[in-house]
Amino acid sequence: MKKHWLKRMAALAMSFLMAATMIPEAVFAENAGSVQPSSVHVYESTPGDVASDKYTLQADGTNVPVVKYSANGSHVDIARFASDSRTPEMQVTVKEDINSVTVYPQRYYPQKALRVSEDKHTLTFSMAEELPYAIVMINGGPEDQKGKPYLALVNDPLETGVPDKSASNVLNFQEFSKEYLQEHPNDTEIGKKVVEAGTTSGGQAYEEGVTVASDAEQVRFPNKRALEADDLSAALQAALDEIYKEGSVYDTLYFPAGTYKYSGLEIRNRKGKAVNIYLEEGALLKNRIQECMQAMEAAIGIWDSENITISGRGIFDGNGVANYKKDRHDAKDSCHQGGVMIVRSSNIIFQDTLLM
Repeated sequence: MKKHWLKRMAALAMSFLMAATMIPEAVFAENAGSVQPSSVHVYESTPGDVASDKYTLQADGTNVPVVKYSANGSHVDIARFASDSRTPEMQVTVKEDINSVTVYPQRYYPQKALRVSEDKHTLTFSMAEELPYAIVMINGGPEDQKGKPYLALVNDPLETGVPDKSASNVLNFQEFSKEYLQEHPNDTEIGKKVVEAGTTSGGQAYEEGVTVASDAEQVRFPNKRALEADDLSAALQAALDEIYKEGSVYDTLYFPAGTYKYSGLEIRNRKGKAVNIYLEEGALLKNRIQECMQAMEAAIGIWDSENITISGRGIFDGNGVANYKKDRHDAKDSCHQGGVMIVRSSNIIFQDTLLM
């Protein structure tokens, strides 16, 4: 899937206990109540974002982009922003008449808290103090799917403690990877031998493996997909080596806004110092199509490591839908594409960054 956090919000929507309710007449009001305006921060767009064709949104009077997500049969549009208020006033506007609406979870968003304009095109309510998320269903519900796409709202706290990417302790991955690929271009050859013939631990013999086209389907070990020229997997490991080498002044790996395609954030045997992996808003770290069906390429995989913080408002996209479609997915031979894998590691901190 392309969007990280988009898929996650779709899953969140499905987890809520839902029971659609028609709008009582008393809820319709021409004017929304006023609230003290907050400071609302609109995030930089993530590469590939497509605007919703159903919703427009304001949070305390600030226009907030609504992003469409319909991949793999999902129908949830997403609006994510940051605010210094837990209860910003939301105004959701649609072109169609609003005949019914429910906001989930209903324990935080009862019908009496929802107001619909006299022209039936704008819904107004304040986000709950207890929960900075909401799922809005207009003209539909669990029993009536006509209201799709639904709308997921995410109200983050304002970000603090952003690293200075020009500081001497910060390694800028965008700059580092560009130089690295110039000096160490990926080997994109097809048909190159990459695995010697042998026998698995279970006693099954296999022939030698070769590289196949990166867009090939049903690729099974011992064959592997060839690297694409812009694959940053090796560059990432080189950057980590630079940070962890003896005497290194670096303790932060900084991903500026942009798209980074690789085999996932793989961190193995990294100890000896505290390190921050920081994703700037607008940064998209996206898994490639894994090298073969049996490969294990998690969006974030940390083995035998310690004292690592993953922070920032960027997005990790495990690209699971694309991998699922490329290689058969079953219990015997599956895409081992995972979300987060932490193995024999300690003091691993996740702070605000979204993972799809």
